[in-house]
Amino acid sequence: MSALPEFSLSDFHFLRPLWLLLLLGLPLLWLTWRRSGSDAGGWRHVVDRQLLPYLLDGQSAAGSRGGPTLAAIVWVLACLALAGPAWEREPMPLYRNQSARVIALELAPSMLAQDVKPSRLERVRYKIDDLLTRSRDYQTALIGYAGDAFVAAPLTDDVNTVRNLVQALDPSVMPVAGNATETAIERGVKLIKQAGLVRGEIILVADSVDGAAVEAARQAREQGVEVSILGVGTAAGAPVALGDGGFLKDSSGAILLPKLDEAELRSVAAAGGGRYASVSADAGDLDALLGSSAATAEDSAHASEGVGESSRFLDRGPWLVLLILPLALAGFRRGWLMTLALACLVPIPRADAASLSDLWQRADQQAAQALDKGDAKHALEVAKAPEWRGSAAFRSGEYATAAKAFTEAKGADADYNEGNALAKIGKYEEALAAYDSALKQAPDMDDAIANRKA
Repeated sequence: MSALPEFSLSDFHFLRPLWLLLLLGLPLLWLTWRRSGSDAGGWRHVVDRQLLPYLLDGQSAAGSRGGPTLAAIVWVLACLALAGPAWEREPMPLYRNQSARVIALELAPSMLAQDVKPSRLERVRYKIDDLLTRSRDYQTALIGYAGDAFVAAPLTDDVNTVRNLVQALDPSVMPVAGNATETAIERGVKLIKQAGLVRGEIILVADSVDGAAVEAARQAREQGVEVSILGVGTAAGAPVALGDGGFLKDSSGAILLPKLDEAELRSVAAAGGGRYASVSADAGDLDALLGSSAATAEDSAHASEGVGESSRFLDRGPWLVLLILPLALAGFRRGWLMTLALACLVPIPRADAASLSDLWQRADQQAAQALDKGDAKHALEVAKAPEWRGSAAFRSGEYATAAKAFTEAKGADADYNEGNALAKIGKYEEALAAYDSALKQAPDMDDAIANRKA
């Protein structure tokens, strides 16, 4: 036999206390009833005073008080039910996907070659967008690399943030030219291990690799991290057009034709225990790279494990409705006051719920809920605090508005986010100043350091 739940008076509270304000309507209802009864139901205005006692039934008038009393009891019970009395907790296990996926995007000048239309870089941006859609609840990170590797986005389950950053990366933002595939793999492994996740994979999106990439992939595999590769380009290659109308050349002055080094890319994927696929016009490349949808879902399910247990209070308001039912049955003969009391029990239509959210949610709580649902536009409309307005504007792509909002906020995080917004609209000097302000307050902020270098 299960033990009864323990009750602690300190745990008793109302989940929706603002509904108790309806109790303030009781004095108004009482006053209305008193006024309607003080003139004997209106007969005093039309019947002579001497005849009135013979026309009115005193006991009947006294008995009529039962209707308002019954209505008041129902009103109180209904308000208490709507307020949600709670005192008992129920356990609620928490789960989080323990898989990590690091996308490492090569940003060498060769990615601007147009042997794949419109260009290698533009094509892989579309592919990464599809890849993020398939990532579901994976912890996802983004690394951009050329002669060095930089963390553009640390591990996060917010794929929309990663998606926005992909559009901002191109070879022009890389301070060092080259192809540091080995460094990119090492950074990816470090991100996964620092997060303490049980498994992970690195997906390189590249047209070639450096000589140390095979050994780096092998070491990553030994640490439990798979390395897969999505190759982009063709075996024939294509020249890289420059902004001045010329083409990218080597040290001897010959025009470079960067080609897809498929054999070397396959070697790295094999050493890393992952898969290799070349960019295709359909979804076949991602199917080959990630495996079947069923297998991906199974891996995700196995990777989800409990990370703790929370609890929540049980709403006991519905039980009070059972107390109202017999009163309602007795009140069908009590007149219009009973009907008024029962009106508070009518369920609120779903379409009107949003209009009532102000009763139990602050504006910033509504904004946070809207952002969780991906509705950044609505979040921007309701947010009051500058931090939430800035986040909503950034998600909506209104970077100037986001920068202005973050300027009004305080702290290292606000300055860092302001720098990101300014960088998106091309105000790089102001963005650097914002990053410097963030690092002055939090010198160990890795994201600010990485973005400033980029």
